[in-house]
Amino acid sequence: MTVTTDPHRLFSDRSGTYERFIHSTGYPQGLRAYFFRSSLLRPSLRILDAGCGTGALSLAVRDALLNRGFSPGVIHAFDLTPAMLDRFRDIINNRGIEGVELAQCNALHMEALPES
Repeated sequence: MTVTTDPHRLFSDRSGTYERFIHSTGYPQGLRAYFFRSSLLRPSLRILDAGCGTGALSLAVRDALLNRGFSPGVIHAFDLTPAMLDRFRDIINNRGIEGVELAQCNALHMEALPES
């Protein structure tokens, strides 16, 4: 396996590997468990998920809000690579989720994010 120090290339070329890795480590399940117990949740909570990857954090918070009977606010999620955003987009489309705004952006250059 070739090692790269270029995160854009890594997360573009290996987005499937990343998704399998986070699921194998229980990362999404841990996030869900944390937010299902969190006292930070409130109705119409808006989420900014910087470096959203495949959306594990955004989806965990959204699911926890819904579990409490709260309507989530808009989820603004951005990531460095279109490959990760495409995976997240597929998930929200397959689940019929609305209210998620995705954008490509480097966290080191946040001025490139659209204003909303």
